[in-house]
Formats: sequence, structure tokens, C-alpha cells
Amino acid sequence: MSAPQTFPSVAPEVVQWAGAAQRSVAVSAAPEAASAVAFEHAVPASGPPTDFMLERYSWGWQTLPRHFDKAAGDGSFVHYVAGTPRPLYPAGHPEAGQRMRTQWLVFKFRSDGVFTSTGAHIAVLGRAEGTATWNRGRGFALGRQVLLPDDPNACPPAPVGTAYTQPETWWTETTADRQSPRSRVFGPPLCSPPAVLDFRDYVLALHVADGGWVAHWVVDLQTGEQILGTAWRDTVNGESALIDGLTGYAIALVFGATQATPWKFTAYDIASGWF
Repeated sequence: MSAPQTFPSVAPEVVQWAGAAQRSVAVSAAPEAASAVAFEHAVPASGPPTDFMLERYSWGWQTLPRHFDKAAGDGSFVHYVAGTPRPLYPAGHPEAGQRMRTQWLVFKFRSDGVFTSTGAHIAVLGRAEGTATWNRGRGFALGRQVLLPDDPNACPPAPVGTAYTQPETWWTETTADRQSPRSRVFGPPLCSPPAVLDFRDYVLALHVADGGWVAHWVVDLQTGEQILGTAWRDTVNGESALIDGLTGYAIALVFGATQATPWKFTAYDIASGWF
């Protein structure tokens, strides 16, 4: 897949520099999205463990602290791209002039000890917006089982060091005096095999289309084998119409509470676009 190279035009702004008489024209451009993101729990030889997030841009790596916890010990890390350029279908297309309907997100990833050493899982959201404590979007969770065995959406038990993917949808419930985060994880028959392993590289793709249609795939980079592929329609999300208008995406890690063992999750060669 190749990313569209068209961006919406934005009128240039005239900027008055403080203390200067001259003016210059600022050229507007789409913000650069990170090409790689890493969530890391480091355990130094001396001193307390440190949690941080790395983001790679054309100018180098940016280091950030991990996000605050929704509950004690959650260990939340969230990388958000607030919005992506959403092109129109070109002339000659049956829907020429209409906004493209399907967002895609592709990246390679590697877990170094996350599935073995923690109860964490990674969340991948398309058509997304949110913060460290609430989210909107559609996608999937990747990692250890976090539901109780008697939950109807729980996947079967799996060996330590392996991971499932399960579809998930996120929304915000708004009442007169508050907003509350909501989500739904989908289990059997949409559980993948527990075939994603620590210390191995994979590539994943996520498609999120108008009307609640979602699909994702994971391929083992060492063997070239597609180890899972899931397509489904979200009819649960309480903000479906709002989500159809969103253009952002997110990669997050949650429940990565402090551990005695170091671990790291890296997403790299991140690309996104529309068709």
C-alpha cells in the first residue's frame, strides 16, 4: 500500500516577530508523524526503575515520560496522532469529490519481554482521539488476556510469553455532569490464536471504514506467514457517527505496572493513509 501524497491547502499566515519590524510568511504543512514509537520499562543497576516513551522523527528521537495511571499500577503509555489528511476521491472515481472512506495504519512491531514479564496489552486504534484516560476509536487489543475466565468475551488460556489479538471499540459516555470512558472487547469467535510471541518481529495492518467496518492482520516477518486476520462490524460503539468523522490514530500500552524485569515494546516503520 502507498500513502496518498495530497494534503489540504492552508492559507499562509503573516507572523509578527517580537521586537522586529519585518514580517515573514509562515508556510503551513501537515505536522510530521513519528515513524517509530517505543514504550520502555528500564531497570538500572542502581536506582529505581524508569518508565518512558520514545518517538522518532526526521530530526531524531524524543523522550517522554509515560502517562499517568487511570488506576494505581496501570502503567499507561499512549502515542496519539491527532489527525491525518483525509483526501477526496479523484475525478473518475464513482464517488469523486467525496471523502475517502477507509483509514489504514501499518507498522512493524517487536515485544521484548512484555508478554512474558507483564500483564500488559497494546491497544491499536483507528479513527481515534483521546487522552491517557479516555479514548474514542475502533481497533484491537494485542497482548495477555485481561478478562476473567468466566467473562463471555474471554479468550481461552494461553501460555506465558504469547499474545492474542481481540477486536475492541472505545467511546465516551456523556451525561449532564460528567464524561465516562467506555469500551468493549470482543472474544470468541474473534480471538486470534495466541501466536504472537516475545522477541520476534511482526507487521500489522488495521483498516477502519465508515459504518463501523474494521479489519486487521498480523504477519510474521521471519516466516512471511499471516498468523491472523479478522474482519468485523462494530454495532456497539455509542459514538459511531462521531467516530466516522475522526482521522487520528493511536498506539498505546496499558497495565504495564512497574516490574522487576525490564521490557520494551517498539512499533517502527509506521505509515497511515486512506483509500
